[in-house]
Amino acid sequence: MTHRANWRRGFTLIELLVVMTIVAAISATVPFVYDRWQAAAAYRKAVDAIADGLQSARQQATRTARPTALVLDLQERRHGLWQAPAPQPAWSAAWPPSVQIRVDVAEGAVPAPWLGVVFMPDGGGTGGTIDILRAPQTGTRLRVDWLTGRLAQQAILP
Repeated sequence: MTHRANWRRGFTLIELLVVMTIVAAISATVPFVYDRWQAAAAYRKAVDAIADGLQSARQQATRTARPTALVLDLQERRHGLWQAPAPQPAWSAAWPPSVQIRVDVAEGAVPAPWLGVVFMPDGGGTGGTIDILRAPQTGTRLRVDWLTGRLAQQAILP
C-alpha cells in the first residue's frame, strides 16, 4: 500500500515577492507609456486635420469658383478655412501644446495675423510648407505645390 503525502499546495514567499515586483514594475511604466501614446495620437490627429484642411480648401475653391485658404493662427494654435470677404475663418479644432507648427508660405496671402495657403478655382495655389513637429527636429512636412496645388507629405528626420 502506497502512502500519499498530503502536501498543501500554495505559493512560497519568494514566489509572491517575485510576482509583486513584476506588478510594481509594470505599474510604474504604464503612466509613461500612456503619456507617450497620448502625445503620439495628438500629433497624428494634428497632421491629419491640417492635411485634410488643405485638401478641403482646394476642393472648396474649385467647387465654389472662389479662392479659399487654409489659415493658421499660431497664437491660438488653430486652423480653419477662409474665403474673402468673411471676417473670420471657420475654425477647426486647435492642436495641443505638444505639437509645434512651422509655416513657410507667401506673405500677405491671407490677412494678418494669420498665415495660410490660398487655393485658386483652377486648383493652383500660393504654395508653401507647413511643418508639424512632435520634437524639435522630428515631424511631418506638408508641401503644397504653387502651380498645381497638389499636397505632398514627407517625414522630417533629425
